Amino acid sequence: MKLYGIYYKAIYRNLKSGYTIFIIKDPENKKGNQTCAGYIPVYTSQMPLMLTGEMEDTKWGKTFRVDISKEYIQDEKTAVSFLGGLVKGISVATAKRIVEKYGYDLFSFAERENAEELLAEIPRIDEDKAKALIERIKKEKNSGELFQYLRTCNVPYTAVDKLIKEFGGDAVRQLKQN
Repeated sequence: MKLYGIYYKAIYRNLKSGYTIFIIKDPENKKGNQTCAGYIPVYTSQMPLMLTGEMEDTKWGKTFRVDISKEYIQDEKTAVSFLGGLVKGISVATAKRIVEKYGYDLFSFAERENAEELLAEIPRIDEDKAKALIERIKKEKNSGELFQYLRTCNVPYTAVDKLIKEFGGDAVRQLKQN
């Protein structure tokens, strides 16, 4: 089963394993909040996610047991919301202009070689903001990929942040090369 939503907050996190009980919000606000549990990376509030797993009845109520979490932007509204809170100085109006011009698949856009230059074409985005925004999008995406990759190698959860700080947005590629 797949569940789409916006990461809201962690209720509990085991810092050694990454096991987290957290809340995800329905982006359309039709279904309300959903409690989820599983091994996930540290996500920024407002991170759009696609979760794969199963709904379970627990002593705390219905909980979505997460097998896989993936950063996933499913529409323009979600992309604007995500961008609006990612880097200081990126307003909702600026986020809308970015999404209107380059689409809502921000994770793919950030991988383009000229992404920073393209963003700098948008009014109110200078080269520094463009660089910060692209780096932040890559970091958000790659921390999730890195966490999933390292889990298959039985590397401790605490190593993810250290590797992201060391290698930045290219951590997964760097590790796979070495």
